[in-house]
Parts: sequence; C-alpha cells; structure tokens
Amino acid sequence: MPALTGGLPRGASTIPRASAADVTSVGLFGGEDFYTILGVAPSAEPRDIKRAYHSLMREFHPDRAPEGLRDDMADLCVLLNEIYATLNDEEKRAVYDSIAGFSSSAINPFLDGSFARDQVQSA
Repeated sequence: MPALTGGLPRGASTIPRASAADVTSVGLFGGEDFYTILGVAPSAEPRDIKRAYHSLMREFHPDRAPEGLRDDMADLCVLLNEIYATLNDEEKRAVYDSIAGFSSSAINPFLDGSFARDQVQSA
C-alpha cells in the first residue's frame, strides 16, 4: 500500500484502504499509521472513521476467514479495535495525532537535543 505524503492522492476522493492480501504480505500492516489502515484521511470525521472500522471488521472478522487465516484475522481485529478506540476518543486521538505527526503541534518523541544532527543550524 502506498505511503501518504500530505493528504489524498491527486484526483482521489478516498485513501485506498487495506485489503486481505495486505494482511499476509505486510504482517498486519507493519509500519502504517492508523488512518492509512482504516483508509481515511487524518482529517476524517468520527462517522467516517466508524464506517471504515465497521467495514473492515465485517471484511476481516475471524468467523468469515478461511481456516488458515483465522489467527491472523483475530490479531487484525484486535488491532482494529485498538485503532477505533484511539481515533474515536477525542483526547486519545489528539495524543495520537501529536505523536504521529498529524497535528500542527506535533513533537518528535525521538529528538535528542545532545545529538548534533538533531539541531537546526542557522545560516
């Protein structure tokens, strides 16, 4: 799945969301952010997040999965539940957005002030 850089791709009305093939090939979406996994923009309304969550849960529910994929689908559903719990709560979403870099006041939790490369040099 392509990484997002600055919103929706040109001419697209929605972000492409995960597919069943992504579950096995990426190992439960590896390093993707919550919004990309759900297939919504970071500015999505709560109702859009809920709709995307329910759609993915219907598609990936372990009871509907082939026998060999049930454990992976169960793990994916746990991840989807955590994502929905985070993005559905205003405070948790604000914290996630600031840590993940989706807000204007985002901070870098890995910034090391003692490391020269982390310092901005003025010209």
